[in-house]
Amino acid sequence: MIIRQDNVYKRYFDAFLLIFTLFAALEVPLHLALQYPAPPWIRVINLLYPIIFTFDIITSFFTTIMIDGEEVTSKKRIAIHYLRSWFIVDLIAATPFDLIFADGWLSEASNAARSLRLFSPRYIQILLLVRMLRIYHIFPFLEKTRKKELFNPGLVRLFFTIFVVLIIAHWVACGWMALGKKDPNLDFFTNYVKALYWCITTITTIGYGDITPSTNAQTIYTMFVQLTGAGMYGYIIGNLASMLANSDLARTQFRAKMEKIQTFMQYRDVPGDLQDSIRTYYDYL
Repeated sequence: MIIRQDNVYKRYFDAFLLIFTLFAALEVPLHLALQYPAPPWIRVINLLYPIIFTFDIITSFFTTIMIDGEEVTSKKRIAIHYLRSWFIVDLIAATPFDLIFADGWLSEASNAARSLRLFSPRYIQILLLVRMLRIYHIFPFLEKTRKKELFNPGLVRLFFTIFVVLIIAHWVACGWMALGKKDPNLDFFTNYVKALYWCITTITTIGYGDITPSTNAQTIYTMFVQLTGAGMYGYIIGNLASMLANSDLARTQFRAKMEKIQTFMQYRDVPGDLQDSIRTYYDYL
């Protein structure tokens, strides 16, 4: 059985998968940083991750792919392409490490099991960060959206840039919290807001200095964010300026043409009334 990319059920599943992937990209690093007790509904979602991601791995072996503009339907080529690309990442993301190493899941009678239990729960949670990498699934989805005539390509690109910036800011803020000392007098939300505030001021090179590192690891992390953040901020500003300028390409080209016409009419000393008539004519084209 071969599943085509434009299959309506496949599109629904991809949209459903994107929701879970986005939630994982937000919740997993946040939980690792703050170590808050997960409410029941998050535990249910954590139980669904392995099931949904495993099903996605299976369907990926039977879903057509595009190579050089051609839709590939050969199962062998599809499998080889997937195994060489994101299979390992998807497999690790689908593995429920938190459940495998949970108390009671491993036999007490096995020496191997006992040795595995020596793993710190924090290290096991770090393995779950691989689930964040599944966010790559969002990129093909946005690319397909950009190509649809219903959406302005410039606006889709703008949304994509803002989305990536917010995700990176969230990850950087979580890293800051994980490496620092948390204020016991502040609640979960306040700690996160302060970390996000530090991230934005650091990446945008403002750096008020009202929030400073509390550990050596956090200091090194801050230097790394400052060095990379300066380049990233310049890229973001340049990219946004370019997208806003070209968000309506047809209108931009029309303005450029009208400026040329206006310059030509002034050079030829065209009467004012005739200039108005010509501009009105082009406005109604």
